[in-house]
Amino acid sequence: IEYDCTQFQILNPAYDEGSWTPALAGASVAGTQTYSSRVGRYIRIGDLVTVFGTIVMTAKDAATAGTATITGLPFTASTVASLEPGGAAVQDWENIFLIANYTCLGIAVASGAATATLQQSGSGQPGLPLNTTGIIATSALFFTFQYRIN
Repeated sequence: IEYDCTQFQILNPAYDEGSWTPALAGASVAGTQTYSSRVGRYIRIGDLVTVFGTIVMTAKDAATAGTATITGLPFTASTVASLEPGGAAVQDWENIFLIANYTCLGIAVASGAATATLQQSGSGQPGLPLNTTGIIATSALFFTFQYRIN
């Protein structure tokens, strides 16, 4: 970045945009879900990636187990020590069940990976990973989030 006393100018930023295919999986047993829609787009500027995604399921593999994850991110997240690579609240979701007293669904990008975990939170409650038991055959996610890459 250069500043000439009147404006900031980005010099030779790495810029890329494209598509990716998001999926819902379990961290212990990924499972093979069936979808009516899986759409993902991304914009990369330098080391910052913004992803947009829609996941609409029509069937859930009964073997799916563990923390619920979004897989297939277009780039591997940063591994910078003591810095979470990224995340955000989920814009909208359908047929995803949080535990009692939890009202918000978020996304936390895993350091050094191309996956993100679904996190649940609520007023006065500690943040917890969402277990795949909260995902059913007709679950849907609509999201946008950012994360850093190396």
